[in-house]
Amino acid sequence: MSSAAKEPESKEADLDIAMPTVSLESRPDQDSQEDTRTGRRIITENEAWEHTAYAYTPHRKWSILLVLWMIQIAMNMNGSIWANTEAGQASYYGMPINKVSLGNMTFLISYAFGCEIWAPWSEELGRKWLMQASLLLVSILTACVPFAPNFGTVIVLRLLTGLATAGGSLTLGVVADMYKANDQQNAVAFVAWGSMLGSSLPPMVGGIMEYHIGADSRRWCFWLISLSGVFVAFWHLIFVPETYYKKALNKCAKQRREKSRMEGNESLEDKIYGPTEDIPLNTVGLIILGFFNRRNAQQRAADPNSEDAQYEGRLSSLCWTAWCLACGLTIFAATANPAYGHYAWIGTGIGVFFIGIANYVIYASTIDYMVAAYGFYAASATGGNGFARDFLAGVLTPVGKLWIEDMGPQAMCGILAGFSFLFFLACILVRLKGPLLRRRSKYTVKEANPNARQIESLH
Repeated sequence: MSSAAKEPESKEADLDIAMPTVSLESRPDQDSQEDTRTGRRIITENEAWEHTAYAYTPHRKWSILLVLWMIQIAMNMNGSIWANTEAGQASYYGMPINKVSLGNMTFLISYAFGCEIWAPWSEELGRKWLMQASLLLVSILTACVPFAPNFGTVIVLRLLTGLATAGGSLTLGVVADMYKANDQQNAVAFVAWGSMLGSSLPPMVGGIMEYHIGADSRRWCFWLISLSGVFVAFWHLIFVPETYYKKALNKCAKQRREKSRMEGNESLEDKIYGPTEDIPLNTVGLIILGFFNRRNAQQRAADPNSEDAQYEGRLSSLCWTAWCLACGLTIFAATANPAYGHYAWIGTGIGVFFIGIANYVIYASTIDYMVAAYGFYAASATGGNGFARDFLAGVLTPVGKLWIEDMGPQAMCGILAGFSFLFFLACILVRLKGPLLRRRSKYTVKEANPNARQIESLH
């Protein structure tokens, strides 16, 4: 093993003074493997650490993260700016505005499935070109919406756009390619922040466009989405390399074989291959490592074998802040009264502030917990996070407007506050009964310390 490969591991080992006694099944290609039938030896990350994304400099990593941040904003524009096109579309196609909301419902539901469709393929084909394909497909399909001759065509285009949207699984996958579990807190928080901004900033821009352009904003809002997608795809093409470790190891193994043959030392490196060279495509899980807050990271470092610190402890921040959702909705319900005149926005703004806090912590903490609990099978778990969010948002989009019209914003927000309080109780239940739930699944990680095998391999 090269000295460059040993250096980062020795530093990591020095930080863990108390050596854990448990072991964890790592991903299949972590240890050296040899095919007895063909004599091939599979190269490992430890042998070629300097060729993986872990070895990127901090400057290069944050350049990539900045592009991922922009991608998160661009991807979420498609759903968040739609409301600013509804009046124009209702006028252009001559239909009630409530029916126009079906377009966004179609997109959000198909987006929920799109997150699940794209993620596993990145395990085999890599991240870079799948992300490029997704961004360009979304841009092309979105640019076609203003030219749709009827609203049925709009629905079809929105359906295809949702399926073409890769979502956060690929961006979080790139983060996982560059950072070890305990080092990526700031990176994941930064990317998650981009996702939140993608839901809040575009409606502001869309509102300005709708006010100044009028009905024609239905065209320009979609073209803005398309141009944003092309813009971020361009920067992604330039600044973001292929980060998936299997692709990097495949390339390294091929270079070693070629170098060995050129130097006449075929017996040494002629049989070394990458993890997926000449292997048929198959669907495997995508490791997406989540958010590690500082307090929980200190607990894991102090007691690596603590099951609570490694798993359910990650939900502590959620349990302390999930109540903000019910609180924010209650404040919104109490102040969303037109009778308050120009002062109505103050109370609703405070309510939205609490709702935003809850949304961010829910997004980050649930991903963190599921990744830690499911390990190698985290793709399906974290993909389910996006599936539930987008599917429910899509289903409730058309009926939500009808409910608000029938009951009024105050009663509607009050009902949502009641449901959110029940969800808060569910968070507490999972925090307390999480170990029992995990043991009932054959796909969850059973041991406490996810770094044990890696540490033991250094001795």
